[in-house]
Amino acid sequence: MKRIVIVACGLLLAVEALLLGTKAQAQAATAARESQVTFVTAQQIDAAARAAKAKLRDGVWYSTFDNNKLFSTGVVRRTFPTFAEEHAGWTDVWYVIGGEGTVVTGGSLVEPKTESPGELRGRGISGGVEHHVAPGDVITVPAGVPHWVSKISSKEIVYLMVKIAPEKGGRAGAVSSTRK
Repeated sequence: MKRIVIVACGLLLAVEALLLGTKAQAQAATAARESQVTFVTAQQIDAAARAAKAKLRDGVWYSTFDNNKLFSTGVVRRTFPTFAEEHAGWTDVWYVIGGEGTVVTGGSLVEPKTESPGELRGRGISGGVEHHVAPGDVITVPAGVPHWVSKISSKEIVYLMVKIAPEKGGRAGAVSSTRK
């Protein structure tokens, strides 16, 4: 009987050590993932939109918070319409923070030109669908779908943008907007 108690205690200690080791591994994995988290406050987004560190071209400024091969996040400020674009390797998700305007999606680029590999630009869009966008709206444009801010109805339009690289074998989504 004494031997059974000793074996049982030994087993309990072994299980406890195993559980503690597993818990420690889980905590370490969580800490590693947490170190990859980017937290951006509303004040930082507002300041980035105002500062607009990177002027991409006349009328368009972009400040990046994260930028890697899987995704990119940042804030965009536009003061007037520029050209239409199509990204072969990125899905765009926009959340409008300020201003109003018209975004045209789908159709085909007018006079398309390659700006860089997988990046097309055009003078506009033919045959697309117009979406009026305002603060609080979300628009998702899958990779390969032309899109264009064709009109800015206010002083400027500011939106949070997340660019996502498509997963291999992932499904293509439809262009969507929270407003119809």
